[in-house]
Amino acid sequence: MPKSLQEPDRGKPLHSTLTIEFDASVKINGNTLKENLKDASLVSSYAKFTIDRDGFHIESTGDKGELRIETRKDQDVLLDHPLNVETQAVFLLDYLNDMVKTADASTIVSLHMKKDAPIKLEYNIGEATVAYFLAPRIENP
Repeated sequence: MPKSLQEPDRGKPLHSTLTIEFDASVKINGNTLKENLKDASLVSSYAKFTIDRDGFHIESTGDKGELRIETRKDQDVLLDHPLNVETQAVFLLDYLNDMVKTADASTIVSLHMKKDAPIKLEYNIGEATVAYFLAPRIENP
């Protein structure tokens, strides 16, 4: 680990990493994800993400209507699609839009999900890797 990321004279990392065994992941083009999130934001402030055997889906429902965006595993913008278990969760779009703000057409964004666990969103900026975790919205029954 580079010395700048360690405590002086102790060699301990300055940060800890959240460890989650994810059930499903996708790698998607950064611009595609940004546009999909922007479209979902026009309908609602929340969106349901689903990763299933067919691909990655974003659904948003609000006073302005309903939107379902399907990114199928055979599309060029969906680059990888490891799946152990189909998973879905609802997330606040404002936070997700902020998380992908610096992604562009050359960026590959990895999304990792597990039921009742935070989503992990990560991508590279230059030689650095940026990773974000966002807790899902929990809906009362």
